[in-house]
Amino acid sequence: MTWICDTCGERIIDPQHGWVEWIQVGTGRNTRVRDMRIVHHRPASPRQPEGRCQFNGQDENAKDGGGIGDRPLLSYLGPDGLMNLLEHLADPTFKDIDIPELIKRIHVPGYDLAKRYFDEAVSEGVIELNQEPGFYTQREIKAVLDHYDLG
Repeated sequence: MTWICDTCGERIIDPQHGWVEWIQVGTGRNTRVRDMRIVHHRPASPRQPEGRCQFNGQDENAKDGGGIGDRPLLSYLGPDGLMNLLEHLADPTFKDIDIPELIKRIHVPGYDLAKRYFDEAVSEGVIELNQEPGFYTQREIKAVLDHYDLG
């Protein structure tokens, strides 16, 4: 499996090089989460040495008092990882986060690589949309990966 870093746009080929992070704002009943994303873990970032893909805690705190929440990408893989994502889905502090999209990105092979090309693939006739947009079969994902040489 391969994922795309939401900061640099490069591939995360090894799950040990991936990180899932978000910003938590507020306290108690007013707590909410924003900007949940998949990024390169700091040591694996292609932006080294001058930069990084992960959030800068000082910058995020200055925006709205937010603090970083994070876990290794590995903690969201497999059945236990899926359960961790489903737990977020049930947590009201994550209500503004598209957890189903994150589940697709992490658990559906090829989805994260192909997702930027789905609209174009439909308009070019590479794939035919037979279900709701955003829900693609492995056959359709493979067709997109092959057509745009993403494999």
